[in-house]
Amino acid sequence: MDRNRFNSIMNDLKKEAVLAYKIGTPYRSGYQHDHIYAKDLANGGFEIVVNTDYVQYTTDEWVSPKWNGRENPNEGWEKEVGDAFIKTAKVKLGARIKNKE
Repeated sequence: MDRNRFNSIMNDLKKEAVLAYKIGTPYRSGYQHDHIYAKDLANGGFEIVVNTDYVQYTTDEWVSPKWNGRENPNEGWEKEVGDAFIKTAKVKLGARIKNKE
């Protein structure tokens, strides 16, 4: 795969990733949905940014005494979206992708 083809695929994947996260984000008002974007990385890749002060409350594990001990119904949404997107990216790139965990 040449550099131009790689860049074209990465641009398409970036758009698809942003859309996947926007579709997958839990929201009431749409504020979080409207603050999701892709940030380019120096290596030619990108990362998805959810730029809200409260995103961790939509993703983290918690139990609410206010809601009679109910657990966070949205826990892990970003990981689920990311895992599904990685499968799509692998197919389009025809390669293995390593997570930087």
